Amino acid sequence: MTAVTDALALACTAAGLLAVALEGMTGGRWRAGLMFGLDLWVAAALLRLSGAPDLRAVAAAAAVITARRLVEVRRLGG
Repeated sequence: MTAVTDALALACTAAGLLAVALEGMTGGRWRAGLMFGLDLWVAAALLRLSGAPDLRAVAAAAAVITARRLVEVRRLGG
């Protein structure tokens, strides 16, 4: 099961990078792409936690969730 979740986490990470890159290049709305990319990176971090979590995975998930919240607050202007 860990191999499956690792593959899914990698796919979410790659999709997040692709979303940020495509939105930045095509639409010029890089913040919307960044929010979607961060959502996918949160999903990847949570998938990694569902496997065999260690302190590094917990710290990575916390960092991604914190970054997403900071970008969201900044985007909403609060």
